[in-house]
Amino acid sequence: MFRRLRPAAIGLIALLAATHCTASPGTAPTGPISTTSPATTAAPIDPAASSIPEASTTTAPPVQATTSNPDAVSSTTAGTPTQSPYCPNTSDARCETVSAAGASYLEARVIGGTYGFQVLRIGGGVVGSLNPDLAFYPASSLKVLQHLHAIRWVAAQPDPAAALTTPILIYEDACTGQGTSWTEPLAGVLEAMMVDSDNQRANAIQDYFGRAAINATAVDVVGTSGTVLAHRFGCGGPENDPANRSTARDLSRIYERVALGEVLDAEAGGVFAGLMLGPAWSSLESAVAAGGEVLGLEPATVEAFRAGIDLAYKAGWWGTNLSIGGLLRLPAAACEGNPSRAYAFAAFVDGADAVADGFDVKDLVTVVLREEIRAALLDFSSCPG
Repeated sequence: MFRRLRPAAIGLIALLAATHCTASPGTAPTGPISTTSPATTAAPIDPAASSIPEASTTTAPPVQATTSNPDAVSSTTAGTPTQSPYCPNTSDARCETVSAAGASYLEARVIGGTYGFQVLRIGGGVVGSLNPDLAFYPASSLKVLQHLHAIRWVAAQPDPAAALTTPILIYEDACTGQGTSWTEPLAGVLEAMMVDSDNQRANAIQDYFGRAAINATAVDVVGTSGTVLAHRFGCGGPENDPANRSTARDLSRIYERVALGEVLDAEAGGVFAGLMLGPAWSSLESAVAAGGEVLGLEPATVEAFRAGIDLAYKAGWWGTNLSIGGLLRLPAAACEGNPSRAYAFAAFVDGADAVADGFDVKDLVTVVLREEIRAALLDFSSCPG
């Protein structure tokens, strides 16, 4: 039916949602319309975890103008965001320090445009946040909204397994939705959209369910306030008027509400996560290795921790518009009363003039969560199971 449904991802959602009330799947969408952006991320960097910068020690690598690219968008906005870190009363005690470290990391690597992020502990407070309500062009990161809408529709059907085989019409001309076409099963189309970031199939999902219905899911189900799906993916990007928009608060909220079981039950949540990207990126693995070294842990313990990380995420790219949203669960210690180590996150760079060579927006998430990773490692090593 589809290439893979990751057991770890199913376990991630089931574990997070198990202790929370589950909302009904919602109404079934109908009808066509569409949208997307080229789905690619910048080449990842692999900083030694011990050198992931603090707010006061960030060393900027050489910043280069972005290479010529037909998809590149030149920014007319210079400077950096002026908004302070967003740390409400329910935030972690270190929120302002962590937010400042994230802001410093971005400031050293991004010229012009705007940027921001929000990282939430599931069932807890804000770990770190900067400009969470600043609108940005999300590119393929917004495909998660279509994905959520489709999985809610599947869950609402009398036979969800059969619903995943629903034939979806794919057009050869993805931007016009006309001409030569064929059908593919829904599950495979969703996986191509979320894992391969296939714009042609993303537009087929938008055509099948309808842009208005998908936007209604954002507002009425998730509770977003700054997100809009306005055009097809891979067809004009931010030059569209209006263009697709989102915020770090909205994008992280989609993942948070999935994790809490508020918009999908545990079974549907497992399908949602299993059809997405899941491997840990290099800077995240480097942070684990460095944390283990700092704590003096045995290599086998560190490797067991690394192997137990669960991720479900979607990145987006269009020129210098870079973004990511997702869910992360760090392995829990076997000790009774071990604190939750699960997070929803979103980060973005919007319309920058240039970014540092090798910059990857995923690495910002690692910077914000570095101390969380070390705390989880310490807990894990005390009673690894």
